[in-house]
Amino acid sequence: MNFLASSIEYIDVVLQVVLVVLLLLAANYRRYPLLFVYSLILLSLTLLETWFVKHGTTFASAQWRTLYWQNEMVVDFLLFLMVILLTLKALEGSPMRAKVKRLLLVVATGAALLPLVIFPARFSPRWFYSTSQLLNFAAAILNLALWGAMLGTRKRDPRLLAVSAGLGIAVTGAAIAYGVRQFTSAGGVGRSLVDLFKSATHAASMLIWCWAFLPTIKRRPAVRPVTSP
Repeated sequence: MNFLASSIEYIDVVLQVVLVVLLLLAANYRRYPLLFVYSLILLSLTLLETWFVKHGTTFASAQWRTLYWQNEMVVDFLLFLMVILLTLKALEGSPMRAKVKRLLLVVATGAALLPLVIFPARFSPRWFYSTSQLLNFAAAILNLALWGAMLGTRKRDPRLLAVSAGLGIAVTGAAIAYGVRQFTSAGGVGRSLVDLFKSATHAASMLIWCWAFLPTIKRRPAVRPVTSP
């Protein structure tokens, strides 16, 4: 199981690099700026965690737990914001966009302030864990609204559909993993399976995003030979 988990993590890092490159090609980052920012931050945090591990930080140390959950909360908050921005993007030209925008602004403000009110021991590993859990569950629910907005439009952008599909897999996988993880014990098989599930769903989302931004190959029409009558 350790080999499988390590393999998925390596594949995920490779896909992170590929996604950054694909977003730079054809200026894709201009249409999806937050996804580009997310990709850069995620890759940077992954390299930072790798550096800490190589320099003697153990996974059981308090320093590692704090670093890990801080990073998780940052990327989860970016995913949450991405759902909101993609929903507004899907509603471009819709008369409902202004009302939905105000509603999503309230939701985003609530998601940012609520953890400071309802979760004790602020900025501890447990607080970061609970906040990440809340953000992923909220993002998973909002992603359903995003799909509803896209299905309600006549002109559907295939790339936007793919990006939202990858986003839905990422936040839903994380939400399920956080929910089940509470019923497992540290170091047990159940905890390892949950962590493996979370890593696999995140790698799947990265793969879908890479596929969404693959450059299309325009083939020239075949030249038919000219035959004399």
